This record gives sequence, structure tokens and C-alpha cells, in this order.
Amino acid sequence: MDFTQSLSEWAKDKPLSILQLDPADRAVLKIADERDAIQKKTFTKWLNKHLKKMGYQTACVIVSPNS
Repeated sequence: MDFTQSLSEWAKDKPLSILQLDPADRAVLKIADERDAIQKKTFTKWLNKHLKKMGYQTACVIVSPNS
């Protein structure tokens, strides 16, 4: 995820229901999306670190319809 994109760039691929929110609410959703991306990245790094100790490794363990 590109954390430098503007709010309008972030919103362009979102459903109409999000676009109907006021800019402050959209900003909150954008921040939540950024936080989720950081948490996924951090968890994957943590898991890979511990799996590597046991001789295993995975690139990405989080699969969801909205990822």
C-alpha cells in the first residue's frame, strides 16, 4: 500500500457508499486501511521469523477477499 497517496486517489477504487461519506470519515477509513496493511506486514514478518527457527517459511499467510 502506498501511504503517500492522497485521499481522493485512495477513494477512487472504493464503493459508492464510501464516496458518499464526508471527507473526515473517508480519512478515518484510509488511516484504518493503512493500519491494517502495517499490521499484516508486521505479523507476516513475525511469523516468518519464528517459522524460520523451525525450518519453515511462508511469504504471505493472510488471505482475505478485501486484500
